[in-house]
Amino acid sequence: MPRAQRRLRKGISDLTALVKKLSTTRAVVNGGLTILGSALGSGIVTALHSLGH
Repeated sequence: MPRAQRRLRKGISDLTALVKKLSTTRAVVNGGLTILGSALGSGIVTALHSLGH
């Protein structure tokens, strides 16, 4: 029984580490997408502005 408990604890800690890694990755991806989106948005606005003139 103790071996199973140890394995369970290790599984839980691995899962926790994975979730932490995923949440930081998600934050980085969201930040990158936000930057990309705003750059793209300003590029489109600039293109439309120059087309209008």
